[in-house]
Amino acid sequence: MSLKLCVFISLFLLILPCVLAVGGEDAKNEEIPKLVINEVFYSSENRALWWVEIYNPEAKSWNIAGFEIWFSSIYGPQVIETGEIKAHEYIVLCTSKENFTEYWGNVSARIFEINFGDRNDGITISTITSEGGNEKVIDFVYEKEGKLPSLAEGHSWARYKGEYGVDNLTRNFYDEPEPTPGYENHRAKNAGWRDNMSYLLIGITLAGITAVTAVTAYLWKKR
Repeated sequence: MSLKLCVFISLFLLILPCVLAVGGEDAKNEEIPKLVINEVFYSSENRALWWVEIYNPEAKSWNIAGFEIWFSSIYGPQVIETGEIKAHEYIVLCTSKENFTEYWGNVSARIFEINFGDRNDGITISTITSEGGNEKVIDFVYEKEGKLPSLAEGHSWARYKGEYGVDNLTRNFYDEPEPTPGYENHRAKNAGWRDNMSYLLIGITLAGITAVTAVTAYLWKKR
């Protein structure tokens, strides 16, 4: 086998993991829903104060006739007619606009009224696809038995900033003592170990390419 062929195969084997890692990240990004459940407030005995915040994390508007929201204790969905949901727009769903604004004040987000189920119900948002009329789940938040764990009075379940691709309460959400309906959440999350491993893999790959290039250049000079 010639030296040039050996170098080519070595470079290919070194670059391939890096390409796969980047490709996997792109595939993950393609699965990010167009709407996410961004914050949930159940921690009040007064159900008139409960609310759910929906967020569009994309840099483009989403034209939709309406989306459906499901609570784990209610059979069947509720249709929410929002019209165009703008890029990075927040929407608040509550039981009463009057009660919401009286307690939380005026917010810049649009507010829609819905019927809540039981306290700490799991929540799903979905839509009917144009092709075939099938139900498509956009996002969901719940834990065991379709419920969310209880929190201290006045706290909310808030999604970490940037954690939009994995529907996992433990990984995506944190206990927020100062809820922010209609606004960006307080806390971001550091990259997980998978992301760190991706960076490590890329670093090792680049180091390997550099080493192979240096050895190849040295061998060519010796010829």
